[in-house]
Amino acid sequence: MPSYKGGGYGCTGTIVANDGSGVAADYRLANNRTITATGTGASTGYGIFTNSGTIRSTGGTGVSHYGSGVSTNSGTISSAAVGNATLLNGATGRITGVITSNGGRAIIANARLIVGAVDRTPPPGYYDSSDDIFVDNGGSVTGAILLGGGDDQLVVDLDNGSSRPLAGAAGGVDAGAGWDTIRYRATADASAALALPQRVRGIGL
Repeated sequence: MPSYKGGGYGCTGTIVANDGSGVAADYRLANNRTITATGTGASTGYGIFTNSGTIRSTGGTGVSHYGSGVSTNSGTISSAAVGNATLLNGATGRITGVITSNGGRAIIANARLIVGAVDRTPPPGYYDSSDDIFVDNGGSVTGAILLGGGDDQLVVDLDNGSSRPLAGAAGGVDAGAGWDTIRYRATADASAALALPQRVRGIGL
């Protein structure tokens, strides 16, 4: 059973759910301590989710943000995340597992570490057409970035460094089907040899 379900919730203690999910809130959820669950650790709908603590699922999904809204992580999320919201993984954030899709559009910005992959391919039964955006803010992804169908965007710095993989993804980038674009940012004069990742059709600055 969930430890809490309602409009908004803030966790400042420790929650352990041994037979089910941890915390669910409709509009606002904030955690700065520890949530451990056998099911989904924390889930929220159309609102704001912030995590500066630890959220862990031992047998399911760490975090589910299933509606539009913004998720900000500066702590640790274990056993993946799923959703179609905006996910901001900050300079101290760590996400372990695969960031998956539930069929909707997502914006993912990574400034620290994703131990796993980003796979925006929707589950069976969903049409693969979401226009996803991945923003590289200097973080690392140990696996691949798979943007799936739709007209996706990959945003990276023009001066990415010759030894650093594109978007920090050690497993490479596959933009999937659709008219996909890579956009380069530059804060100063810079030059680089531009190359299109797999299945990317356009370049923007």
